[in-house]
Order: sequence, then structure tokens, then C-alpha cells
Amino acid sequence: MHILVDEMLPRLPVKSLLRFKSVCQFFKTLISTPEFAHRHLCQSISSGAKRLVILIGDSGYLYTFHFDFPEIPVFRLRLPSDINRFSDGRIVVVGSTHGLACICTSFSTLVIFNPSTGIYRQIHYDYIYRPYSCTTYGFGFDDVNHDYKVVRVTLHDLYNDDDDYMYHVGVSREVKVYSLKSDSWSLIEKTACIQVSMEALENNALIDSHLVHWRFGNSSNDEHRIGCFDLRNNGWADDVPLPDFCSQRGTNTAARSANIQSQAYGNKQVHIQHLGVLDGCLCLLTMDFQRYEHDIWVMKEYRVKDSWVKLLRIPRIISLEWLKISPFVCGKGSRSKNLREEELRSKLAETVRCIATDGLPPYCQACVCNGSLVSIPDGEWCEIQAMDDEEE
Repeated sequence: MHILVDEMLPRLPVKSLLRFKSVCQFFKTLISTPEFAHRHLCQSISSGAKRLVILIGDSGYLYTFHFDFPEIPVFRLRLPSDINRFSDGRIVVVGSTHGLACICTSFSTLVIFNPSTGIYRQIHYDYIYRPYSCTTYGFGFDDVNHDYKVVRVTLHDLYNDDDDYMYHVGVSREVKVYSLKSDSWSLIEKTACIQVSMEALENNALIDSHLVHWRFGNSSNDEHRIGCFDLRNNGWADDVPLPDFCSQRGTNTAARSANIQSQAYGNKQVHIQHLGVLDGCLCLLTMDFQRYEHDIWVMKEYRVKDSWVKLLRIPRIISLEWLKISPFVCGKGSRSKNLREEELRSKLAETVRCIATDGLPPYCQACVCNGSLVSIPDGEWCEIQAMDDEEE
């Protein structure tokens, strides 16, 4: 019995464990305890298995499938219709960690949910529209205080008060943190006249579950940096150094006019298209603006500048249109088998592994979450249905 409880059951995917709860009262009681949920999560994180891929469908639905257990069917999560939504129906992925994920469904609503069990909780924010402002979020786990947190960063452009001639004088930054444990927002920072810029709903990169990173620009030039916010102490940490090719200013006028942060890379013009995490390491996706070639860079040792290495080059795949590519998980075996957010063309099949699942609708965003039994205080339940069942 000891081997069954401590060794075998924690290695199973959540869908199997939920079915086992119907076998007998012993299994139901055991699997429902917080202690077992914690043991199962720790085993999932340490082994790197039971990875659940969350896809945001073009229609705004959520889909999940198991990267490590392909025999488990694709599931669709139906969030209630009364959740506030953006006018275009889109859903934005904020992040995932320790078995829970967070999405943004409107300017005033976030949803934290467990994609394995369907339990979720809405988080509301008193949103007030302000022109010349942008907001982004990060989601992580404070392992010191055992608390899931959301950090909200808002930048607001400041202009002079002269009615005859309006000009930009700086940027104000406001940082607030939401605690799932206390169900409350706290004002962390309100600073004026700083030289920083970012894109609205900029994607973030989470390291060690509590360090949230964003790509920031400088409002006075084309230089940019990787900022870091530590959820353990709710404060900014030192910036993460970029590779040498990011140390110069970008000079590509076309890229800048398209609101793309560009940088000089040797004799070529390259911009950083994506900041993310690959196999537990910070990664950058850069694009040669002239050749339409993508490079994936990985920081093998956190905060060590010389540890940036080029992992993979993706040849030209597009003509004039922009294609969002985001490496987000390594498969077992060859380094070159990476998943990313948009389906690449067939000629790249030998270089990049794509997400290809029978019966899966078109999707526009994706993230990876450990399968878990983690509960959410005062959470509600949404419907989870296998795609195979829908077809029947």
C-alpha cells in the first residue's frame, strides 16, 4: 500500500486520478486531500512530466491536451458566459505556474484556473480608461508565503500642460499586486517621470515561479532591457543582461514605425520578437528584419550574460505578413524539437516540431502548465468536455 500511495499514484495524470476517485472511498478520500495534491504537484514539477498544453482557440474557447500522454484526448473548457470579455472576444494568456494558469478576459477581469480540474476564480479590477496608457500582467507563485500572485504594471505617458504645444515629458508607472490568499490588491509603486516603454499586454517570462520578466524599452531611444519583478518581496530586482548584439541602438526605421523594438545585430537589422522561457531558461526569439530569419537564444545560466547561446535558427518562412512564433517547451530528445504558438509551414518539419492534434480547432495562443490537483479558495467549476464526446 505504501508503494501505491507514495510512488505509483502521484505519477499518474490528473484525469486518471479523478476517475480513480470513483473506484472506492479510500481513493476518493486520499486523492481529495491537500497533502496528496501537494505530493502530486511536486512529483510533476520534479519529473518534468504531466505537462498540460493550454491553447486559446480563435473563438475564445480554452483547449487542453497532454504533451506527455498523447493517448489522453483533447478537452475543451467552457468558461461561464457571464465573465467579462474584450469586445472582440479574445483571451490573453498571462502565465502559468505550480498547476494553475491565469488569463485576461477583459480590461477589468482576470481568471485564475486549474486546467486539469476546471476549478476557477474571477479576479476583478476597477479599470478606468486613461488615454496614452498601457497595462500588462504577470502571474507567479510566492513560495515563501505560499501564495499565488498577479502583478499588474501600468505605464501612462505624461505630457505638458501647455495648451499651445503639447509634448511628451515622461512616463508614470504604477505597480499593483494581487494576492490569491488574501483576495486583495496592494499598491506597490507609483513613480512619475521615468524613461520606460512597453507594449500593452506584453508577454512575460517566469523563472523559478516567482521572478516575472518583461521586455521594456526606453522612451528616449531604441534601447531595451529585461526588467524583473520578484513576487517574494513584491519589488523590482536587477535587470537581466541581454546578449551583446542587444547593446546597440536599433536603426531600422521601418521596424520602428511599425512599433517594433529593433536592434543592430552585426551588419543585419534584428529585433527581439519574443521573450519567454524554454526548458526552464530565459529565451529570446529574434528576427532578421531583412531576411525573415528567426534565431532562438537561450540563457543557460540565469543572469550570466556570457551564457546566452543560439539554440536554433529558423529559415525564412514568411513573405510580407508577420507571423507570431513563440518557443515554449522542449520535447524529449533532440533540442530542435520545440513547440511554438503558430503552425509552421511543412518545409520546416525537420527543424521545428509543431503542435498537431487531430480534431483541434485553430488556436492563437498557448502556454504549458503542470497537471495538478491544486485547489483554488472559493473557486467555482467550469465544464470540461472531451472533444471526442462532442463529436459523438
